[in-house]
Amino acid sequence: MRGIYQITNKINGKKYIGSSINVFKRWKQHVTDLHYGLHHSHLLQKDRDKYSLNDFTFEILEYVENKNDLLTIEQMWLDGEDINGLYNVSSSTTMHNISAPSDFVEDVFYCKKLSEETQQLLRKNLMIHKKRGKLLHSGKFKYDYSKTWFSKNTKDVQQLKLNMNNYFYNQTSSMSKERCWTTFTQYARQLEFKGNKKRFVPLNGQVLKEKKSYLCFAANCFPNSFLIAKYKELSSLDENTYALSLILKWIVNCGNINKPLIIFIPSIRMEELLSEWLKNG
Repeated sequence: MRGIYQITNKINGKKYIGSSINVFKRWKQHVTDLHYGLHHSHLLQKDRDKYSLNDFTFEILEYVENKNDLLTIEQMWLDGEDINGLYNVSSSTTMHNISAPSDFVEDVFYCKKLSEETQQLLRKNLMIHKKRGKLLHSGKFKYDYSKTWFSKNTKDVQQLKLNMNNYFYNQTSSMSKERCWTTFTQYARQLEFKGNKKRFVPLNGQVLKEKKSYLCFAANCFPNSFLIAKYKELSSLDENTYALSLILKWIVNCGNINKPLIIFIPSIRMEELLSEWLKNG
């Protein structure tokens, strides 16, 4: 069973996020390594020795159909996590010496590899929704709507939900079948409202058969330093390239770029990145 999993220390809240083509077999391997003091994460091993295995929980965060998507989706779960709250580590001897899967590298550098035809269609047909009313006062700071922001701003998440509702129902008057939206998977349920639950498309960008005309990208994406340090192909990856790649790929996979297309981006940072890219074609 392929998927993304998480091991959490119930005492201090620290966690280990990983992916595997067989999550239950991988969990058993973690348990065995920890029991014999052989775990590759010395931080996790140290806390296992300090506490007991009963002080740790194991959960599946997301099931993944295509094994080639595992690393990309794992990165999305790691995005924005405080490195000090993670057990994920790379030893100094393996830094930048491991090759990342080619599909993952293509995803994170997607904005640099778009075909000329796709670029022209996006610049011709894609329009960023101009914020007005209450939407003007949202997402002004760099880390607004990042994964860390979602975990610390429950009240503001509800306001974001209202803003999305306002955009879809009042400021565009779009029909349900014309819409789709995204955010970090673990926070999607907090943004669901009547009429949009089935319109959620994860950040890893399933290619929709019926492309949409009204989009909402309710996420502010930052790469995780752990994976950048681990893979040599990512040594040149900066946070803006990563963020722009994610939003462009999601738009192409979900939106009908052959016709006029509107997107609402709550995050000022993400909006400015896309706006700058559209202007500089």
